Amino acid sequence: MGSGSDFTAFQDFAGIPSVDIGFDTTPGGPVYHYHSNYDSFHWMEKFGDPGFVYHRTLAQVIGLITAQLSDQPLIPFRAADYTAALDRYVNKVEDRLSDALSPPQEISTSALADDALYFELRTTTTKHNTTSPSPSAESFKTSLARLHRRVGKLAARAEALDRHADDLDRRLRAHIPWWKWPAKLKLGFEIRKTNTKYKYLERSFLFAEGLDGRPWFKHVVFAPGLWTGYAGGKSFFLSRLFWRLVSLCG
Repeated sequence: MGSGSDFTAFQDFAGIPSVDIGFDTTPGGPVYHYHSNYDSFHWMEKFGDPGFVYHRTLAQVIGLITAQLSDQPLIPFRAADYTAALDRYVNKVEDRLSDALSPPQEISTSALADDALYFELRTTTTKHNTTSPSPSAESFKTSLARLHRRVGKLAARAEALDRHADDLDRRLRAHIPWWKWPAKLKLGFEIRKTNTKYKYLERSFLFAEGLDGRPWFKHVVFAPGLWTGYAGGKSFFLSRLFWRLVSLCG
């Protein structure tokens, strides 16, 4: 997801998981006059989606997803997937640090045509250091190693939660006679407790004081890129992320 869309109040401020669903453009598709005088109902009706076929299809898809989610006793989240993504993000920060400490490389003109590389260059403010790493760089490496260890501890707990959810799902699918209502009641409470853990996982990474220079954004993992427009970014408020992991791991 990008950084300036409707979901930002949920994901970046309130810590509520969000999803972006839509159809992508094709090379032969009509040019979308985004945020211009030509971005109108007439353009959509005439060129963008004649008959509003894609609009109707997407509404049906979202309706089916909503119906399926509302009908499932267990929230279909996987906490282990989240922790695996966190570990990959820390790896990316390590890669950025390694690049910053490496000798500068010549950038070709053709490379600037790559949007991903261009955004990467725009957000890079650290000067390359061709000498030995500074004490602050070594300290940063140590902090990243601590983050990896904390993410590993959180991953162990996340995997245990996912296994417990799988066990609850198996018990839910098994036939429980009506007269064993205490067992049904206990299972219902366990399912609700597990759903609550999944529900509040994202909100565990909110920091009340917000990000440096951008206090409205509370999430210490996800945040809008400073210079990337609608492209998403990772906030990596590292010290705050570390203490969030400490609190989650106990």
